[in-house]
Amino acid sequence: MTDAHRTDARTPDARTPDARTPDAHGTDAHGTDAHGTDAHRTDAHRTDAGMIDAGMMDANKADATVTRNFVVWIVLTVLCLIYMWFFPAQQTIPYHVAWAVFILAYASSPWSTRRALIGLVCFWVATAVIMVSRVVQGFVEWEEIVELPLMDGIMLLVVWHIRERQRTLARLQAAANLVRARSASRERLTRLTSHEMRTPLTIARGQIELLLTDEPDPSRREDLEVVLDELDRLGRASDRLIRALDVQGEQDIEHLDLDAILHETARRWSAVADRQWVVDPAGGKVWSSAERLRACLDTLVENALRYTGPGDRIRLHGTIAPSIVTIGVSDSGTGFAHGRLEEIAAGAPESRADPLAQTGLGLGIVRMYAESQGGQLTIGHSPRDGGAEVLLHLPGERSRYAGGYAGGGREATRRRDDVPS
Repeated sequence: MTDAHRTDARTPDARTPDARTPDAHGTDAHGTDAHGTDAHRTDAHRTDAGMIDAGMMDANKADATVTRNFVVWIVLTVLCLIYMWFFPAQQTIPYHVAWAVFILAYASSPWSTRRALIGLVCFWVATAVIMVSRVVQGFVEWEEIVELPLMDGIMLLVVWHIRERQRTLARLQAAANLVRARSASRERLTRLTSHEMRTPLTIARGQIELLLTDEPDPSRREDLEVVLDELDRLGRASDRLIRALDVQGEQDIEHLDLDAILHETARRWSAVADRQWVVDPAGGKVWSSAERLRACLDTLVENALRYTGPGDRIRLHGTIAPSIVTIGVSDSGTGFAHGRLEEIAAGAPESRADPLAQTGLGLGIVRMYAESQGGQLTIGHSPRDGGAEVLLHLPGERSRYAGGYAGGGREATRRRDDVPS
């Protein structure tokens, strides 16, 4: 093989990112996962058991609330009936108060339909006896009796409407539980996939390094170094697949310190990549998923490593505004080829115009996250550092309450010069 090939195989340069990639927890990309398959299964069983216990506790609390509301309505209804009996001239007020309390209590925590119908019939009979006796005594006219069946009919409609609402909410809750269960299953699959892919890669890499140590033949050493380089590329590809699975999972949105995330990312990568790491603080917090945001930053940093060499500068920066949060990674490397900018903006999976480009899956991960948040991804050249710059735009505080970032949508990846300032 030529000397150029030998150099590429042995040392990480602009064409080959550094061999080891730290994940969001600071571990090596080719290191064995901290938890084995059995541990993941045990965690899954514990999670399911915890969900069952929590569900039973919630059901018990709901039953206690229903019983309490029903008892409160019964007590207030009895008091209203007593008031109606002893104060015939003022019976209209307690009569309607009893109905109002029924609506509030039943709408808050509906009890069974049978119990509701029995309660309505008993109250209707009691009020009918009182009002008929008042008509006989001459306190009210017979026309007032018409209100009894009308109010009962209205209450029956209220009961029907609330029961329909509860059934609809139950269906929505079941759908949400199904989505949550699928998300948990996807997360377990991601962890298992990470373990199953990293373990053989780590073993294979260790064997190759061992063979390199004892191999005196330069030609065979060169071949082994090529295999080692391909294993590194396969490891990085597996990391991107795992990130893609992770980004699509359920997101735990938190109020994150963006500066802390940027500094932590730079610190992790500085241990494995010989670059000049610069962090421009954003000076604020952002609503996002910590794991998803770290995965996106790792992807953007890995992309910058591909276009830079030892000693080049990589800058992590962010700006926070009321309506938009911008998180970016720029570098002083060669930058994107012009044709590559067009391909990324069009969402092309791979590039023939840029010799440094690989599958395009990395920026696709960031694009998926941007779309899920109602944001967008912009690419271009860095005016400060001279190389490539990739910016992730997310909705700010104001946009979160207004329904998301107005720039999001189908065209979630655009060239930087196409995005209005």
